[in-house]
Amino acid sequence: MNDDEIIHYTTAFTHQRRIVMVKALEERGCEPVELSSLTRIPLPALLRHAEKLRARDMISDRKHTLKLRIPQNLFGHAMLESALKS
Repeated sequence: MNDDEIIHYTTAFTHQRRIVMVKALEERGCEPVELSSLTRIPLPALLRHAEKLRARDMISDRKHTLKLRIPQNLFGHAMLESALKS
């Protein structure tokens, strides 16, 4: 892997709120408003963090529902597993 790929995946989890979000999405997908309520993250902040997680291949947004994605990249997969266990 090159440096850009490492940075791509590791920066998904450089903020505690993003870790909280992926843990909440581990069981099931939910709409942003519901996830905001579950995690107690204000909706504007949650949407900003969701965008970073989407850009890092950690979540998807289909039909206004955020869902956890398992990255195909082994390093990305390992980073997600680590975040879920933290």
